[in-house]
Amino acid sequence: DRHSRKWLLAIGISFWSLSTLIGSFMHNFWLFLMFRALVGIGEASYSVVAPAIISDLFAKDQRSSVLALFYFAIPVGTGLGYIVGSEVAGATDDWRWGLRVTPIMGALAVFMIIFIMQDPERGAADGSKLKPTSPISDLKSLVRNKSYVFATIAFTCVCYVAGALMWWGPNFAFVGAKAACGNKANCGDITLANVSFKFGIVMTLSGLLGVPAGSYISQIIRHQVPNADPIVCAVTLLVSVPILFFGFVTANYSLSLCYGLTFFAGLLLNANWSIVSDMTMYIVIPTRRGV
Repeated sequence: DRHSRKWLLAIGISFWSLSTLIGSFMHNFWLFLMFRALVGIGEASYSVVAPAIISDLFAKDQRSSVLALFYFAIPVGTGLGYIVGSEVAGATDDWRWGLRVTPIMGALAVFMIIFIMQDPERGAADGSKLKPTSPISDLKSLVRNKSYVFATIAFTCVCYVAGALMWWGPNFAFVGAKAACGNKANCGDITLANVSFKFGIVMTLSGLLGVPAGSYISQIIRHQVPNADPIVCAVTLLVSVPILFFGFVTANYSLSLCYGLTFFAGLLLNANWSIVSDMTMYIVIPTRRGV
């Protein structure tokens, strides 16, 4: 984060999109795995730099609201990915075409970043005049920042759970629904594509409501309780655990109940996205927010 963040974003998203596109043509598992891993480089550049830019454009509650809008895109985009991916794969009879939709959106994003987006001065919204220090000094300072370290560890766990839910959720629900149906009539109508489509709708709705709800609740409480942000994160995460557990247990009995409980669990998980990023912005100085 020492150079033009506009070009860091553009290059990162281009790398992300190209890795996705090239990977869709790989028929060797290890080559496919390599390109899927390379996708993470592009994702990392975007997810790190973009919140830092937002924090330099807005401050306090306004920043919280805009970060909620930004992180609103992650669960919603993921849910739409299930819907679009399953529909495209079904229409083309090839799951690889589901991946080839992404580069189109990536190209549009790069165009808008280059020609429309503005890159503000570091710390502009906070009135900061701090100058960047060396990368080593930045890393040493962040390691000594206990709030940052614990928030990073905790959110890594949240991302692990969310990733596992996104990856295994449709398959788990599908297997449970088939087991519950047994040899009854119309069991053939239960397909993985159909379950993935509905799962995508569930996760999209949970993101639509969860991200802004978490940010809104935190903004209200923080004016009375100084450490409201970590409290909201802790409560929502703890409550989501039993709901998610019973959600998938019920897949063997009722697919509708499974969807319902998964929605509420996703709602609680999504409530953390913007809050954690907002916390990071105010416990890390502007020149280190993009590290």
